[in-house]
Amino acid sequence: MTTPRVTISIPSYNYGRFIGRTIESVLAQDYSDYEVLVIDDASKDNSAEVVGRYRDPRIQYIQNPINIGQFATINKALYLGRGEYFINLASDDVWYPGLLRRAMDLLEAYPKLAAVHTAEYCIDSDDQKLTINTAAYPAYAEGAQAFRAFFCGGWHFSFSSCVMRRSIALRQGGFDRAFGEFADSAMFVRLCGSGDIAFQHDCLVGYRLHGTSVSDNMFVRADDWFRQQRQFIDRVFSWDELARPSFAALKEEAVEELAKLMVRRAHLVRLAAGRRQVWQIVRHAWSMSPRAVVAPHLWSRALLSWLLPEHILRDLQRRKRNRILAMANG
Repeated sequence: MTTPRVTISIPSYNYGRFIGRTIESVLAQDYSDYEVLVIDDASKDNSAEVVGRYRDPRIQYIQNPINIGQFATINKALYLGRGEYFINLASDDVWYPGLLRRAMDLLEAYPKLAAVHTAEYCIDSDDQKLTINTAAYPAYAEGAQAFRAFFCGGWHFSFSSCVMRRSIALRQGGFDRAFGEFADSAMFVRLCGSGDIAFQHDCLVGYRLHGTSVSDNMFVRADDWFRQQRQFIDRVFSWDELARPSFAALKEEAVEELAKLMVRRAHLVRLAAGRRQVWQIVRHAWSMSPRAVVAPHLWSRALLSWLLPEHILRDLQRRKRNRILAMANG
């Protein structure tokens, strides 16, 4: 049996309603040298039936006897995989044409690359594009540049688009479950410390937002979410390779940028969780970096998020999304 170049991990838990579209988006790629490990984390829905419809020999369906959690399941795929490269695709996300081919062209051409990732569309349950997520990453960056862009550019990292060298992920011991929901971000930071990073500004993945997705829930419990991000910064900068004076200024900058991000997202917190939660995150941001909160364009944004009626905030958000999509689509 030939060894595939790429191992594609699709961990799934009760996403039978989406996983068919996910698998079809993989099969539609113009790069075919891969294996697909669909690992079902003890789902109770029709996931097995949906996956069973696909007879492609590259697809393996593995069922966990008990639920072990997202990142334990991803690690299982990482260790079972045979490919030189590894990518994890969430079972409710989709790829757009060219993602694998373009990533592989870069990884094969530039041996110093540890990973390639892309911008992404946010999509709804019907695959309609809502907005885009992107960041100011250089197209090709040394690891230290990508590291800084992550912490100081809005924490954008599209996990479902990130093709990495599997040997690096294995060398790091897989995805560190101690980081909880941020285990993917911890791996990305490790990749930045292991080589160069390429970023494609085209949106080549659809990142699904729906009532049960992590991203939808994060604004409902925003204060806790941002507190975890603050703890993430402390933990990462305590790593031996980063616990040096030269990184102290970058840590301070990362904390200040996180505080700004909290205030910039106040309107999303208001829409998801109400006025009270807005002031909780503003107080939390103030405790992290007063300078970030007193910037006029930021405190006025928080104030408007508190004062404006909800229907006006939703209308402003809709218009912003439409502008972004119009720009992205030329």
